[in-house]
Amino acid sequence: MFSENRSYDGTHEQIYGACIKAISNHGWNITRSDKSKGILLAITPMSLMSWGEEIKIELNTFNKKIEIKVRSESRQFIDWGKNSKNVNNFYSTIENILFISN
Repeated sequence: MFSENRSYDGTHEQIYGACIKAISNHGWNITRSDKSKGILLAITPMSLMSWGEEIKIELNTFNKKIEIKVRSESRQFIDWGKNSKNVNNFYSTIENILFISN
C-alpha cells in the first residue's frame, strides 16, 4: 500500500473533474464515486505483473485549497513498486490537466 497527499488551488468541482479525467486517462475503472463527499474508488486493470490495484481518492478542503489523498493498494502480497507508481503517475496526470485548464 502506498498513499500520498497533495494540495491544489481550485474549486472542489474543478479538482473532482480533473480526478475523473485522470482516472479515465489511465484506463482505470471507477467502482464508486460520491462528488458531495469527495470520494472516488477505482481499480486498475490486471497485467503480467499485477492482479490490479484498488485506488482510493479523497478530496478535502484545507486552508482554502483542495487536498487530494490518493491511496493505491495491491490485491497481491508483493506490489513490485506498482502502488507508488500508480500514485505518482496519477499526480503527474492531475497536474498536467490542471495546468492545461488554467
